[in-house]
Amino acid sequence: MIAGAIVGFVYERIGLGGVLVIDVSTYIASFLCYLAVRQGRHVVPRPSELKHDIEAAESALGKFLREMREGLVFLRERPKVIFLGTSWALFLGAMMTGVVVTPPLSDFVFHAGAAGYGWLNGGWGVGAFLSAIYTAALIARFGARSAIAVSMLLLSVTMAVSPFSPWLAFAVLLYGLAGSARGVSGVAMNTSLMEQVPPQFMGRVQNTFYFFGVLLQIVLGLAVGEIASRVSLGAGFGVIAAVYAIAFGSACWPIRAGRAMATAAD
Repeated sequence: MIAGAIVGFVYERIGLGGVLVIDVSTYIASFLCYLAVRQGRHVVPRPSELKHDIEAAESALGKFLREMREGLVFLRERPKVIFLGTSWALFLGAMMTGVVVTPPLSDFVFHAGAAGYGWLNGGWGVGAFLSAIYTAALIARFGARSAIAVSMLLLSVTMAVSPFSPWLAFAVLLYGLAGSARGVSGVAMNTSLMEQVPPQFMGRVQNTFYFFGVLLQIVLGLAVGEIASRVSLGAGFGVIAAVYAIAFGSACWPIRAGRAMATAAD
């Protein structure tokens, strides 16, 4: 987010071509690092090796589907983990969809263009960065579940209010609060998940929730884009706020004691 802010600030000076040069340079640097890691000669694979690669790809897909089923079976009798994962999936989908409405917020509401986009991204990034200072203390003081719930509520409120901000500076402040809530909730969710899920099931459970989060991101991104274009930008922000509100409800949902929970023996 901070890198996006820097691009927004320099866009007026270097133009779209300059921004694309910066973007391409990061891929070139990544490619060079990859070459440095990959040592030795690379030869054309033999047909038998190609066949082995195809079989490995097929087995990888089968492994993914098998682990997805195992993750769903593990979650079946663990409502506390299900509600936590639901909050996580909703959080992922809503957070990634924010990039759909932030540029028009800068352009059409504040008429600030790329610089305004930079300020909004900078506010979010700085808020997330600063949250590292106090996240551990908050979780230790109030518990992971309360930290998640409060963070989801704060994200919902800031997203609902942002398009109606009278000044760009106030919207940047709201984005800063949202970024801070994002940092706290991300750490609290992962911490809570590690406490409730045995290590041997962690990858399966995380992949299950991440799969649904990415799926929601695709659907939500298309829906929010259409609503923001055809109805209003405020309505688009409202959809994102509603998703965060549902995540808040999932984090607060009462769980009856005595239900089966994950244990290390599982």
